[in-house]
Amino acid sequence: MMMIFFIDSRGNKLNVTSVEEWMRKGKAPALDHSLKLFNELKSRGIQIILITARREHLRSATIDNLVNVGYYGWTRIFFR
Repeated sequence: MMMIFFIDSRGNKLNVTSVEEWMRKGKAPALDHSLKLFNELKSRGIQIILITARREHLRSATIDNLVNVGYYGWTRIFFR
């Protein structure tokens, strides 16, 4: 059995369950350059489609988080 781990910004090893618990909290910060690009594309009238590796059961938390940090107005979002 293969175990998948993630490393957080403080160097702590996290497993998938820990990462999904963090995702459910909806506290992920916006990445400045990504948000700037997102808003630039949106201002030019480009329809934006978001693709995420997050699972479908995290849809609500993910969308709330995206909107709260400034990502809104996309056309569609696809989950794994």
